[in-house]
Amino acid sequence: GKKSKRKSFILGVITCKKIGDMLYLKS
Repeated sequence: GKKSKRKSFILGVITCKKIGDMLYLKS
């Protein structure tokens, strides 16, 4: 339903942030 979709969206945002942080630290 709506809740699970929102949860997966939040997880996706967190994952993107983690990857972005890793790339930022690497450079």
